[in-house]
Amino acid sequence: MKTLRNKMIQQMQLKAYSQGTIQTYISNLVQLSRYFGKSPEVLSVEQLRDFLHHMITERKVSRSWTNQFVSALKILFCDVLKREWNPLDIPRVRGEKKLPVVLSRNEVGQIIKVTTNPKHQAILMLTYSSGLRLSEVRNLKIADIDSQRMQIKVVQGKGFKDRYSILSPVALEMLRQYWLKCRPGTWLFETAPGKPICQRSVQLLFHKAL
Repeated sequence: MKTLRNKMIQQMQLKAYSQGTIQTYISNLVQLSRYFGKSPEVLSVEQLRDFLHHMITERKVSRSWTNQFVSALKILFCDVLKREWNPLDIPRVRGEKKLPVVLSRNEVGQIIKVTTNPKHQAILMLTYSSGLRLSEVRNLKIADIDSQRMQIKVVQGKGFKDRYSILSPVALEMLRQYWLKCRPGTWLFETAPGKPICQRSVQLLFHKAL
């Protein structure tokens, strides 16, 4: 399994998969291997279907998990083991269509207001006003904030693409207050000198504010 795992990781790295996706797909295959006590390469299609059925009916995994697992299997069998892949044998599940829960402007204002930490306030305001993803906020550097053009440079965002987002006057003022009090180094939001804040910390401060 170790050799197979290394080949799988190498293949995904060659295809420029994100580190998060690589970890998720490897975790999927480790679960499969532990369930049968065998390496995935020796399992039959029926065994793969039985495992997936077990995870869906007994473990109540999400549709997202199911499709991630199918994607991991496809990479393993098509790209690594060079075997034929029939999508009808192990089908993906249809995604649910739900309307997103959107906070009102007043609700967002309350969330920011109850947050007293200057850094946390700046994170929440910047995320909301600029429409940034969690990973994008985490990876911002001070040099990415352009107060002259009132914009933010997002480096290697979703799809490994650079883009620009808006910088609101209110967010800029919060960033200035935060910078004067905390004086971060390279990264805009740090947990320690030279180390960007982790995504889990941002999630926790948001839920605490909620």
